[in-house]
Amino acid sequence: MLPGLLQSMDLSTLNCFPPGQPEKFSAFLDKVVGLQK
Repeated sequence: MLPGLLQSMDLSTLNCFPPGQPEKFSAFLDKVVGLQK
């Protein structure tokens, strides 16, 4: 299941988070896990 998912993912849609701005990454994680609306 996981290997098939990884092969079918479009990794070109991923964005890098800017270095030195951990608050943007933490806000993203909060949104993903449902801590922020």
